[in-house]
Amino acid sequence: SKVVEGDYSAYSKDWMFTLKLMDKDGNPLQVSGKDIGDLDSGIQKLVIAYEGGSVAEGVEKPENGTLALENGETQFALKHGQ
Repeated sequence: SKVVEGDYSAYSKDWMFTLKLMDKDGNPLQVSGKDIGDLDSGIQKLVIAYEGGSVAEGVEKPENGTLALENGETQFALKHGQ
């Protein structure tokens, strides 16, 4: 979740985050079995599901969805309270 604070805060701004998943040796998390997606393009991606939520009163939660990680990395955006 992301909470924005301050008098001049950008509550409606999309704040970008990068998620990097690594194995115990520090290597990007590799794709295997049923988690593989997008094989038609020749790119193997790990697909993980998420449930949207809100931690601030009056803030709409993002829709549930999935993130596709390529080489253990993906990006996503959150607004204040999401």
